[in-house]
Amino acid sequence: MDSVSPGFGPLSGGTRVVITGAGFLNGGASPNRVLFGVQESPQAGAVDDATLEVVVPAGEAAGDVPITVFNRNGNIVAMGKFKYSSEPTITTVTPANVLFSSEDTTVTVNGTGFLDENAGRPTVLVNGEAPIDVQVISDTQITFTAKPGEILAKPVIEIDNARGSAEKLSAFRYVPSLTPGLFVFPKNTTQVFAVFFNPTTMQTVTVPKKDTNTLQFGFRAIVADAAGDFTVIGRDNRVGKLDMATQLLINPETLNTPRISGLSRVGATVFAVSRSPAEFGTFNPATRVFTSIAPFAGQNPGLAHDGTTMFAFLNKQISTINTTTGARGTPVALSPANLEVSEARFIGDTLYAAAGPQGAVNQIVSINPTTGVATTLATLSGLTLSGVEVFQP
Repeated sequence: MDSVSPGFGPLSGGTRVVITGAGFLNGGASPNRVLFGVQESPQAGAVDDATLEVVVPAGEAAGDVPITVFNRNGNIVAMGKFKYSSEPTITTVTPANVLFSSEDTTVTVNGTGFLDENAGRPTVLVNGEAPIDVQVISDTQITFTAKPGEILAKPVIEIDNARGSAEKLSAFRYVPSLTPGLFVFPKNTTQVFAVFFNPTTMQTVTVPKKDTNTLQFGFRAIVADAAGDFTVIGRDNRVGKLDMATQLLINPETLNTPRISGLSRVGATVFAVSRSPAEFGTFNPATRVFTSIAPFAGQNPGLAHDGTTMFAFLNKQISTINTTTGARGTPVALSPANLEVSEARFIGDTLYAAAGPQGAVNQIVSINPTTGVATTLATLSGLTLSGVEVFQP
């Protein structure tokens, strides 16, 4: 056996190869049986004494495989003549975030097996749909232009070529903005899951509810972890991590006590205020345990931290609060006087809140922590707002 051409093929088999050598036909040698490893070729025929045409069987593993030819003249085993090509792989996808409305974002898929060894033209699918302008750059890179997608969706990328197929779950994420903003969650609605507020453009984007048959009670308190995932406490006192793509709570648990109405993270510590009992303390999202620091009695309690100082809302006033003792600084009345704050967060130096006249919390406002003066930035008609958290793309 002198050569095998081509010297590679997919694990699925089916490649037609030509084996050159001697002793394949003369002297009554036929029929020829050919093994690739331990798998026998479904079709092997001698063209002449020096040439065999063979269909490669399906392989067991990628890599070099011994080829054995049997006939009446004897047998021969050769190594290094043929290898089963590995299936393509997807290792990374960039960028991690794609603006949901973008029509010109180039996505780069890194991996292996995209071009070499007769990989052929690939079929690329993003959540089952072909993207635009697929380009095979090299054996390790494919690019395409992503189509606009659903906010917070994490699509699956599939690549299929002559060498096999590869899949990447949650390959990237469709985001409402490439800069930080606020997710505001309404309550008592069957239509709207969340509203994203972009403080740079002052525009809002609505995220529809997936299950429009179920009422969304709303979230009293929300806090993001280091990875950007939201732990939420609902108005029904259920707590769990919120899957923003499916809009479902992961491993929810009902808190018997306390009734937490505000959360704010400072480093690894999550501070909390509770309505019943009326206390300021810490909350562990992993163990779901509240630890009291000090009493905190009043109406509409809430927290927000600017990176240096913790601020507390209580009785339509804002003040600083000592996170060690729970002692409050001098409170400042919110203006206008009937302003009710549901929850608030800092983005940079600006304090944003879901707020509005008492009983009609349907506005996104900025609040000056020193003066208490609120400025209306957006009004979300038809909605009553509850929880708020910063989205970091």
